[in-house]
Amino acid sequence: MLTSNMIDYKWRTFAELPAIENVVLETPFPSHRFHAIGAGEIATSPGPSAVLMAVSNAIGAWLHDYPITPDKILAALGALRSSPTA
Repeated sequence: MLTSNMIDYKWRTFAELPAIENVVLETPFPSHRFHAIGAGEIATSPGPSAVLMAVSNAIGAWLHDYPITPDKILAALGALRSSPTA
């Protein structure tokens, strides 16, 4: 290690960063109506799981399916209240 702490660490400025070249590679996808597939959809996949886990942590009972409806939350809370260990 050249720097033992963050006080002495020299941060790079944007001017010092290397140039980045963006390249778009398209792969044909014949069965799709636009004959291509997207690239950004995977970025949204953790969102619903994070919401499900947050609700489960908030109510203290695990919910396992979507959509999270008030009925499912109330049923989970009712099951939680009726259990002898809660």
